[in-house]
Amino acid sequence: SAFDFWDHVSRPGQPFAEAPYAWFGFTAASAISVWLVAFATSRLLGRLPIPPVAADTAGIGLGIAAHLLVSGPLWDRIFWNGGLHFDAVALPVAVSCIIYLVFRGAFAAAASLYSRRGSKGDEQ
Repeated sequence: SAFDFWDHVSRPGQPFAEAPYAWFGFTAASAISVWLVAFATSRLLGRLPIPPVAADTAGIGLGIAAHLLVSGPLWDRIFWNGGLHFDAVALPVAVSCIIYLVFRGAFAAAASLYSRRGSKGDEQ
């Protein structure tokens, strides 16, 4: 979100550069709403007898979908001019879930390597 904001407002002559505070409001509200939906969904689904990774991934997907279908157009009307397009849902949701799973896998692998290496170092 921070890079997206900077990328949009740093282009001279673009409408985002002419109204950086409005674009900041849209960006901040969007990021917060995606996080809230993702967090709440993950917590609710985490109470079900499903693997935590499934609950968390569903939270990410529903957070992105809710932004594209509901909160994005709402924040667009409030902070911007209502002219942003939120027409594709499936591809951004799928890509976001895949990226989340890749990062989660990378962190799990790093934690596993660290714990194995740490326990070997403690024995010496």
